[in-house]
Amino acid sequence: MRAGFFALIALVGLAPCALAKTVYVRDTLYVPLRGGQGQEYRILHKGIRSGTPLEVLQENEETGYSLVRMEDGLEGWIQTQYLVDEPIARDLLDQANQKLDELEKLHEDTQKQLTDAIQER
Repeated sequence: MRAGFFALIALVGLAPCALAKTVYVRDTLYVPLRGGQGQEYRILHKGIRSGTPLEVLQENEETGYSLVRMEDGLEGWIQTQYLVDEPIARDLLDQANQKLDELEKLHEDTQKQLTDAIQER
């Protein structure tokens, strides 16, 4: 009787593990654009999405903020730690996938030309 009870408890305890699934943290960030160099300043844009191109007008190493201009002309301050000099991984992956599609199409076309040339012999 006891063995059966412990077996039942063990099975019930393992059930959540069997139902668990893997999830991932999103890599998209939304960073506020502020009217000044600090958290106390008004938010001008509540969420600039990661990967958005910005023009750096000024950097302040002391405060850790950079004055930037968006493509639509809106200017404000953003924490420098969120700025990088290269496109983000998502954009690079999109470019790589596009290039891969182009090369696969070129390969198919070249393969067809080769097959046609061999058959003409």
